[in-house]
Amino acid sequence: MNTRYRQASAALISAAAFVLSASTAHAQTDALTLSSGVAAGNGTVSLNLTLTSPAGNEPSGVQWSFSYPAANVAAISATAGAASNVASKTLSCSAAPGVYTCLISGMNANIISNGVVAVLNLTMAAGATSTAISVTNPVASSPSGNALLISATGGTVTGGGPGLPTVSSLACNPTSLGQNASSACTVTLSAAAPSGGASVTLSSNKAALAVPASVTVAAAATTATFNATTTTISADQSAAVTATYNSSSANATINLVAPVLVSSLTCNPTSLGPNGSSTCTVTLTKAAPVGGASVTLSDNSANLTVPASVTVAAAATTATFNVSTTTIPSDQSATVTATYNSSSANATINLTAAVLVSSLACNPTSLGPNGSSTCTVTLTKAAPAGGASVTLSDNSANLTVPASATVAAAATTATFNVTTTTISSDQSATVTATYNSSSANATINLAAPVLVSSLACNPTSLGPNGSSTCTVTLTKAAPAGGALVTLSDNSANLTVPASATVAAAATTATFNVTTTTIPSDQSATVTAAYNSSSANAT
Repeated sequence: MNTRYRQASAALISAAAFVLSASTAHAQTDALTLSSGVAAGNGTVSLNLTLTSPAGNEPSGVQWSFSYPAANVAAISATAGAASNVASKTLSCSAAPGVYTCLISGMNANIISNGVVAVLNLTMAAGATSTAISVTNPVASSPSGNALLISATGGTVTGGGPGLPTVSSLACNPTSLGQNASSACTVTLSAAAPSGGASVTLSSNKAALAVPASVTVAAAATTATFNATTTTISADQSAAVTATYNSSSANATINLVAPVLVSSLTCNPTSLGPNGSSTCTVTLTKAAPVGGASVTLSDNSANLTVPASVTVAAAATTATFNVSTTTIPSDQSATVTATYNSSSANATINLTAAVLVSSLACNPTSLGPNGSSTCTVTLTKAAPAGGASVTLSDNSANLTVPASATVAAAATTATFNVTTTTISSDQSATVTATYNSSSANATINLAAPVLVSSLACNPTSLGPNGSSTCTVTLTKAAPAGGALVTLSDNSANLTVPASATVAAAATTATFNVTTTTIPSDQSATVTAAYNSSSANAT
């Protein structure tokens, strides 16, 4: 109940205290009369509260209470009637179980003429057949502040709500899936489906998990099953499946498990002379399964010897092996390939009998938008007279490298800078340094900024004095210190916090939005903004 309501209500109650000492002119009685009605198929009905006053006895303010069996009424609200609006009065109401107290008042002494002063809007509960709505505790005040005698008569609503069931739960088994797998999901209603069945809408929040658009719970049944299936899973993640029916919903979480793949293969050194050896490291995208991962190895050069396989131990992500050379008749490069689970990665080893590129290293190895990394190219031996012009290239439109870098005569290294522009998504770029039929690569991880991915609120419909829990999701984990997401909305009837912080390394944060009085049905948009990106929830 707001301050204005309390003040105006107190004034009317104070005026009522003088009713026994009212003048003879005030002995006439005003009357409030509530109409009766029949609930529509969806349980809704509107009743008119009419004021009738003898001439010269019209009130300037009126207060009353609607009393009703709480179990029979699912929702209640009221709006000012025509007579109140003409008098420039405002309707304020306060709800308690089984009681809805309203006050017509205004910052003026205008009288309220005979007519409809308020419209009572009801949604009847399922199973209600006939419900009496009483009008109790009427109080009226004249323009001069004197109490007026006033009586009140209630009405009756015939009929109740439709009684459709709601979604009670959603469960999927198994709750973890790999690629191209399926989980059986069961949606359960709170009661038997009506004649014709209940078409439950289904959705998934991840592209890697597909669900049908809907599933039908047969008439008189309470459950239905459907399959959720995966396609390619690029990274471990969780997907939410949602079942919605009759303005109710339930969620089930399925963990999507990416397969173990070869992430990278690196060898050091990357250039070998005759009878040389290089140590190679194969890295998986995630820990090897129980029993380990046997990675198949191969190469494309008769001058390089590679073992047939290497095993990454259970729970480990890397394994090392050695490659070795014999006689190298001329400068050449050899590719070592590591293959596991239909994935592979390559490492190039330069076999040289002359001046070759030995390595290429960049620092830092990760860049954001408009960043710079210093790269150093190293030769296997000192550059010849006149220097060695090392050709540079990369495989990413988001990375800019110079066309070449010159290693000065007698030196073995040269440095150059690579720079980024806009980065639309996380990716890796390979910078390549080439000289005398030899080359070396350096990988630079290009990191896209953290942006707002989505905003979802549950429930998505609120009445007066209601609350909804909203979840803001980022495109990737929040940075150290967290991500302060700015919040806003476009409705005076909805209260949202100014911001929500997604904790460091997390991707989501929740917050509550609340309603006060809602004068009419409407929709409100909540906006979450961060790092020049935003998402909305209605």
